[in-house]
Amino acid sequence: MFAFWDWMAGTLYVPRGREEFPMGLQNGEHEEYHSVARLYFLPVRKAYNVLRTGVFSPGGRFSQNDDNHLP
Repeated sequence: MFAFWDWMAGTLYVPRGREEFPMGLQNGEHEEYHSVARLYFLPVRKAYNVLRTGVFSPGGRFSQNDDNHLP
């Protein structure tokens, strides 16, 4: 039933063969999240650091002096 709605919306994906679908944290990322507090607040802190260190800074991805500021 849900595949019908995906087909109608143009978002249906049918794999051609067997696919690997990794789930969970990869490459040792689990070592950063050793408490519930870090589980909730570390992603927010990482997003803040990304925004602070380059995305909106001069010459960053979304600087105002750049005419091509969309990704």
